[in-house]
Amino acid sequence: MTGAVDLAQRIGVSELVIGLTIVAGGTSLSELATSVLAGLQGRRELAVGNVLGSNLLNLLAVLGLSALFLGYYGAYVGYLFLAATQHDALPAFSTAMWTVVIPLTALTLLGASIREWWGEGH
Repeated sequence: MTGAVDLAQRIGVSELVIGLTIVAGGTSLSELATSVLAGLQGRRELAVGNVLGSNLLNLLAVLGLSALFLGYYGAYVGYLFLAATQHDALPAFSTAMWTVVIPLTALTLLGASIREWWGEGH
């Protein structure tokens, strides 16, 4: 493993990219092992379901959460820009954040917390 990391660093690959690819590979190994074993046992439907489920989770959850955080960051940068330039849209933007975005975020976090608590058998 260290040989691959050293080689990647020598050719100019950043440590971030190296770390992310190792994490991605590590998280995919369990799905690969499950699919291979299911295929060897003749349970092709399990192998296909595993691949489809993993891909759907990656598309919906991982990309969705990433987009959500990039959206929040964009709103924050927009707010900073409007505040720094004392733009006329700042009051409307602030009102929209306080009346729509922040309450929806709070409800989402509350719902996720309740679902997590309820799932523990309480």
